[in-house]
Amino acid sequence: DRQTITMSLHWFLTWLEPRLQINDSSPEWKHDQVGDFGAITTDPGVLDDIWQPDLYISQLRQYKTSKALSDLSGLHIYKDKHISYEATVLIKFGCLMSFDDYPLDSQECPFIVGSYNYQKNTLDCNSTYYVEKRYQRTLQYLLEIRDLSAEEINAIDDDFAAGGFMIVLQRSRLQVLFQTYLTS
Repeated sequence: DRQTITMSLHWFLTWLEPRLQINDSSPEWKHDQVGDFGAITTDPGVLDDIWQPDLYISQLRQYKTSKALSDLSGLHIYKDKHISYEATVLIKFGCLMSFDDYPLDSQECPFIVGSYNYQKNTLDCNSTYYVEKRYQRTLQYLLEIRDLSAEEINAIDDDFAAGGFMIVLQRSRLQVLFQTYLTS
């Protein structure tokens, strides 16, 4: 697809649900069941019965949970009423790109995730990321990931909570030299 970025990522979302009722004396909280992680791990289908953030991914085109025999996802419930959802997903999102400066072009593509309904005074949204470069396939661009500035996040909507990162793609000049100019 044109002007999209597709990335595989391990999604890890955490939120506090203060209305959750935890039975501290339940045998499920024994160390041999919760392990070092300190949480009960359960099927993500439980999310149908628990409040969850209404995530919005800016310019989303496709969201697909990776699958082996079943979805590669899990739900963890902690005694302190934090809930964590994690999944391995494939996300495709749009990025307005300009190729006017080809072959010296670079692209900046913000990946912004936020709340669809909740404003900043109700919900806090922040993000951290880690790039596993050894799994990065060869591209025509040099890849850099950086934090988004407050202005870049607020460009979507100043009132709503959001977080994310900027993907900066700088075209590899060496590759263009060998593939385009020398072959011509």
